Amino acid sequence: MPQAVSAIIPTHNRAHLIERAIRSALAALSPGDEVIVVDDGSTDDTAAVVERFGSPVRLLSVPHGGAGAARNAGLATARCPLVAFLDSDDEWHPDKIALQRAFLERRPDVLYCCSDFGVRLENGAERHSGLPLWLNAALPLADTFGPGCAYSSQAPLPPGRQDFPVYIGDMYREEMHHSFIAAFTLMARREETVDALQFADDLPTCEEWPAFGRLTRCGPGALFDVETAWQHGHSGHRLTQAPMHIWAEAWLITLERVWGSDPQFLAQHGDEFSDVVAEAHLMRACWLARGGDLREARRALRLAAAHPTASRSLLRRIATKYRRLARDGLAERFSRRPAVGRSA
Repeated sequence: MPQAVSAIIPTHNRAHLIERAIRSALAALSPGDEVIVVDDGSTDDTAAVVERFGSPVRLLSVPHGGAGAARNAGLATARCPLVAFLDSDDEWHPDKIALQRAFLERRPDVLYCCSDFGVRLENGAERHSGLPLWLNAALPLADTFGPGCAYSSQAPLPPGRQDFPVYIGDMYREEMHHSFIAAFTLMARREETVDALQFADDLPTCEEWPAFGRLTRCGPGALFDVETAWQHGHSGHRLTQAPMHIWAEAWLITLERVWGSDPQFLAQHGDEFSDVVAEAHLMRACWLARGGDLREARRALRLAAAHPTASRSLLRRIATKYRRLARDGLAERFSRRPAVGRSA
């Protein structure tokens, strides 16, 4: 029998959007699967909209605690061996679950799979290959994970779906550079990954990053080079609208919680970890300076330069950024000037 799937949809004050997400989940799921909508303390008509769907959808109402706490509550009540996440403002393709379920059934060594996605804007425009746009970088596929294989060599394709490449392997090191798992494209084995998939409830944005970092440490995953979901643009509130320096802060916290607390990884890749941390400080400095907070930008640049193992090319970039900011009124020098001076 096919393994059943628990679809978890956290939501907060999305009565005007949640119906689309639920309908897409029900269209993708099969008998025996379940939809869990976690209402994160909504004050609008979200609960009433969800309850109209009846028994196919379970409504779990929790006090407002943010997306991370809501996802954790959904996981705690999930009953099925596979779990998948859907944001309440997005939607799945009809064959998304079929593709991932069939693949995981035939590859018991793979713990999770994720994919690319498309973007639909409020004006009706569509953009494809949203994941590279999201990362502002090319997908790290063959260079990172080795040659891909055709999906059809691993599992049967659903009717009407063209074949596409799948990249399988250890994604832990690459996740440190790019958080390339989009939550609404993820499917994972619940029992094997539930301890890792505990979402942060103390981050202002990107609460999934620490969970996905730990997930990739659990074992091999698969990245489908195909779109399985739509991310919808809209004018309402969304966590991804946080300022870029807040994103950088969330990434710094994630780096320290996941890879920075892994002695075995640091013993092998400590210099690489330092470079990534320095890059995150540099990104935070750039966005703080752009927003006019030059004092905090200077502090972030000092932290970037303080990593003794940071590469010379990275230190040169930090020094160049400092000189540019200095021309805009950032006059104080680094407290650790010699490390930068050697590379300038």
